[in-house]
Amino acid sequence: MTEVDHAARHPHRAPRFRPAGGGGRVGTGGSLPEFVELELPPLPRTTAPPSVSVGVVDTGVVQIDGQVHPYLTGRVTGRADEVESDIRSAEPEFGHGTFVSGRILYNAPRSTVSMRRGLLPRDADGEFEDRTVAAAITSLADEGVKLINLSFVGEDDEDDPPAEIRDAMACAVIEHNVVFVVAAGNNFDVAHRYPAEFATDAEFGGHVLAVADRSTWSGEPSWVAAFADGQRRLGPLAAVGLFGVPAFAWARWSGSSFAAATVTGMLAAGAARLADQGSRQPVVDAAAQAGLLGPRDHAPLEIVGVDDPIDPSTGGRG
Repeated sequence: MTEVDHAARHPHRAPRFRPAGGGGRVGTGGSLPEFVELELPPLPRTTAPPSVSVGVVDTGVVQIDGQVHPYLTGRVTGRADEVESDIRSAEPEFGHGTFVSGRILYNAPRSTVSMRRGLLPRDADGEFEDRTVAAAITSLADEGVKLINLSFVGEDDEDDPPAEIRDAMACAVIEHNVVFVVAAGNNFDVAHRYPAEFATDAEFGGHVLAVADRSTWSGEPSWVAAFADGQRRLGPLAAVGLFGVPAFAWARWSGSSFAAATVTGMLAAGAARLADQGSRQPVVDAAAQAGLLGPRDHAPLEIVGVDDPIDPSTGGRG
């Protein structure tokens, strides 16, 4: 991939990106996680090696004493700087990357996640640097990842798309045939939501799949490729437990972040099956087979992921 100097090309770009699930601050629109008493077995193990690596640009992966959540052990990779370790963080989206990874792998147990910590702790304005996100996307594409999940959104009344992120995504699509699954956001009082709205850009060739949460979405803009359930999804997280001791846990969390993660997982599972059958571009073939690739000339598809287990506290699913 041609190296892009994001800082040099767009030195004055104002940061404004936030996760599209969980937080309660202006611009996120998601809920705070609800911790639950529920144990899931480890991810299913198969004799076949993992065949699809999914890139995730998010807050990083939580570690406690050098270990990730048991559900993610051996399935999430990243560099030393991809770690979230301050479990007492006041950031409302702490653990978001861990939760998104769990949702992807729940739907695609034969896959692995390659994490990039593009959403670093907020700056003084409470936002994230666009160029950090762009560099994370470039890194994943250079690594050979063909499916990248972006569960964050920048919401603007002005049509001011983030040029660094667009450049990085365009390079990934054009040079490496990457498919992006992007959260459409939760705040419907704004006119524009990026990077989801890059789905309308012809240069991407339909490789940007914007996903909305059906239960909260109002309207059907032409750039939404699919709806999926993002309400009270179950996933791995961490919390400060009894006597202030950090511990891994399970939680339910709501937002289009997790609707996008479901679609990413379903695509990864489909790509794994196609790879077994000899496909040379299994991610693109899986997206095309699902009817997600190409021009938005039809209503958004309804994507149903793997059912969450029954929550004993409610007697029902998510």
